[in-house]
Amino acid sequence: MAAAAAAAAGVQCLACGSQDQQLVRALREFVAIRSVSANKALHDECLRGAKYLSRLLEALGAEVKLAQPYEGKNPVVLGRLGHNPAYPTVAFYGHYDVQPAEEPDWKTNPFEMTAVDGYLCGRGTSDNKGPVLAFIYAVKEMLDCWRMAGLAAPLNVAFMLEGEEENGSLGFQESVAANLSWFADAVLVVISNTVWVGENRPCLTYGMRGMVTASLVVSGPERDLHSGNDSGVFSEPMADLVQLLGSLHGPGGKISVPGFSNDVRPQLMDLAWQGLQHSEEFSVQSYRQAIGVPELTAPPNTYDLLNKRWCSPSLSIVDIRTTTS
Repeated sequence: MAAAAAAAAGVQCLACGSQDQQLVRALREFVAIRSVSANKALHDECLRGAKYLSRLLEALGAEVKLAQPYEGKNPVVLGRLGHNPAYPTVAFYGHYDVQPAEEPDWKTNPFEMTAVDGYLCGRGTSDNKGPVLAFIYAVKEMLDCWRMAGLAAPLNVAFMLEGEEENGSLGFQESVAANLSWFADAVLVVISNTVWVGENRPCLTYGMRGMVTASLVVSGPERDLHSGNDSGVFSEPMADLVQLLGSLHGPGGKISVPGFSNDVRPQLMDLAWQGLQHSEEFSVQSYRQAIGVPELTAPPNTYDLLNKRWCSPSLSIVDIRTTTS
């Protein structure tokens, strides 16, 4: 951002790279905030995270608002920098809440950022506190660069930073809908919460498949029945549900729902493939080993496998629950 601003202004920008140490310092402070949204006992920590971001945005000169449509849920931090209708508006999305850090293989304190072999380790460094701060400090660097040139940055920036992304995002849609004026003129939405193709080269994700969720409820007798005394004489709801779910896929994982992929545009992979076909960043075999499956149902070549992951609709069964209530 700042380099482009300097080039446009025709000056050497001394601000470029000036925020790196501040960014690392801020990330260390941000990681130390235990903003685990799924843990009600850490609700105050999540509020600390929201206020921490609010102060950073206010330091940029942004107008800031905390939107909280549901009591007890973490607020969405909204920010707006600039309202010039002659300039384009870029909106940025991120989240400040994190997953619990209960995995047994943590070798360092997950809420104390540590440098290990050139990597910054800590809960949220990549998902999503690090990318959120990287964008904020990139905007700060850009603003500084234009100020040094004696000019105003020729764009507006809107921020939407939620605190329930790891816990169902309850309240996010309502917060955005109630504050559409903050984003109505956005021509681009930037999200930095994705993955790279491999481990070495940075990657820009320019499109995603999106997601539609559905819940299916199958009910049975009004009271719990004993499997030894009563099974075999009526249709059991779990068996019916399993049969229905099993009908969604055919051999090799092929989706059996009629018309499921009818409206998918062809050649969606072509642009990305131009930079990937001669790259060694991705290996089908390494990918299979990394996700821990004995074999893949996708065709065993890079193009078709990535096309399946990135551009083709998929149908996943992510949860089955039973209840006697």
